[in-house]
Amino acid sequence: MDTEVVEIRLTDAGGSFFVGMPCMTQEMFIEVCGALVPLDASSVHILHFQRFDRFRQIIIDNPVLASCQEQLQEAGYSMDLGCVQPELGSAKLLVRPDQVWRVIHALQWRLIKKPMRLKASDVIVSSEFKEILVEEVHRQAPRANPVVHEECLPLGPRVQARHTFLDVTTSSTSGCPTVHSSTDAHLGLKQNPRKRKGY
Repeated sequence: MDTEVVEIRLTDAGGSFFVGMPCMTQEMFIEVCGALVPLDASSVHILHFQRFDRFRQIIIDNPVLASCQEQLQEAGYSMDLGCVQPELGSAKLLVRPDQVWRVIHALQWRLIKKPMRLKASDVIVSSEFKEILVEEVHRQAPRANPVVHEECLPLGPRVQARHTFLDVTTSSTSGCPTVHSSTDAHLGLKQNPRKRKGY
């Protein structure tokens, strides 16, 4: 069947909308998500490519990867890891802005256990961008540039300061937060004077 194709660019790449035909019931509509909608099973991987070949241009040329890069820039980060945290190495960073500091902390722990800086041929990438990146490198690299090794980067919980409380959530953005006071965070649950017997 021949039909028209419409490209829709969302102002919020983390948003979504529903699509359907006039005769369809509401339950039959399909949700279309923006490029940066977090996935429940989102994880982060370190891809070690055989060589560094035109990564910047390959990322900029793909609309989904370019959108990720723009979101990082708008949040005050760079896709160049060396600009964010120089001691970690010169890899490329393709993760959601809300993942950046968890990724940095995970990479710092990795560096303690394995004292090897990441190279320009390495890319740290969220699971939602991984297949797109590998396909684009395969398609656009001037020479064959396979992934020679892949690591899954274990991320710690999300921690955000809110007033005098810390929100600790699981790696999924849909996880339920656990809230502790800043006293608990600094002294530990048993040392909080307000929680001792007689208070």
